[in-house]
Amino acid sequence: MVKEQDESLLQRCANKNFKSLIAPAQLTKDIFKKIEDTRIDKENQYIYNSASIEGNTLTLKHVSMVLEHPDVFNKNNWKPKEITKLRDAVNYPNINLLKIDVNEIIGLKDALDYLQSILLKKEKEISEEKSVEKRKKPMVKEQDESLLQRCANKNYKSLIAPAQLTKDIFKKIEDTRIDKENQYIYNSASIEGNTLTLKHVSLVLEHPDVFNKNNCKPKEITKLRDAVNYPNINLLKIDVNEIIGLKDALDYLQSILLKKEKKISEEVILKLHYHVLGRVNPKESGVYRRVQVTVGDYMCPHPRRVKSLMDKFYKWLNSDDARKLHPIKYAALAHFKLVSIHPFVDGNGRVSRLLMNLILMKKNYPLVIIHRSNRSEYYQAIRDANLGDISSFIRFIAEETEESLDFILSAISPGDRSGKYYTYCLRRDSAKKL
Repeated sequence: MVKEQDESLLQRCANKNFKSLIAPAQLTKDIFKKIEDTRIDKENQYIYNSASIEGNTLTLKHVSMVLEHPDVFNKNNWKPKEITKLRDAVNYPNINLLKIDVNEIIGLKDALDYLQSILLKKEKEISEEKSVEKRKKPMVKEQDESLLQRCANKNYKSLIAPAQLTKDIFKKIEDTRIDKENQYIYNSASIEGNTLTLKHVSLVLEHPDVFNKNNCKPKEITKLRDAVNYPNINLLKIDVNEIIGLKDALDYLQSILLKKEKKISEEVILKLHYHVLGRVNPKESGVYRRVQVTVGDYMCPHPRRVKSLMDKFYKWLNSDDARKLHPIKYAALAHFKLVSIHPFVDGNGRVSRLLMNLILMKKNYPLVIIHRSNRSEYYQAIRDANLGDISSFIRFIAEETEESLDFILSAISPGDRSGKYYTYCLRRDSAKKL
């Protein structure tokens, strides 16, 4: 009976939609004006309700006021008098919170305008695009599955049985591990704008006592400043502290792997962030952001939504459905979901890449480096995923994973199945037995 009622409801909607259509010949100027007025009113109601559901506190009246005067509330040209007038009208205690709510409204309007531009495309063009996409999808999907399978095979070949780990082999593994960690830290920091070279990153990590934030040796830091040609010693200290923070985070990640806990908790993510940002911005480290942030053209979720979005994220992260995915898919999705929420003021990319590696390394994959040289492709893959093409991002992560696996396999001598590199979990456990 319920199914019949549902079908009946859908049919009624279809009939009413057909009745609401107007033939072009019937469109007089008066009718068009009425339609246009109704459309504007309906759009305002849509924007008000859609924003209000997510916590925006502007009323329908004030939403209409904002949309009627976009020039007044342009984010690059705020008119103090008008915004103060609106703040008084809606009784906002803080003008910055008001600006966030206003920007959400204008953002939704921009999105609706974009949607309308898509609808105005010629039907033939849309049909052709869909046709091409339909032909491409099976082939691309097949290639993606083949890539994931290659990674799984190469990962299996790179594993070393504990019985093979002699002290000499372990020393080779340890030397390669340090080099790989240094490269990871250099690339992860460099993607975010850190200007230290790999050589100087290695120098900092070799002498943590010299560059300790509480005991920076003036002579050594000045020597490093001259070497990297820094105009300002304070900027150099920030870059150095970012490097040490990433090393602290990697050490913490390693301690998590040794515990072999199945669940990845909120505490783990917050502590990773605490280590990443703690030496640079202690106040914001290990806590969710309380301000609105944007990344390029991407408007991150409102700070009021961050906690609830992260709760949903942790639920998915530890769900059976997520764990059943191929490890690379699981890791890539976790990275993308976290960076999309952008829960922190800074350090989101670095924490997302650490989480990705935590998931992969739990499945005995090696430390995967997203290289600085691939930064443009990396950001483009994230943009594509934001637009709905998540397969592009998974493919990018799979390619970077395969590159790390190829590095390991190339280090294995002919006839020697020990290799020069080893995954974190097995390596550390085995080391204790040697």
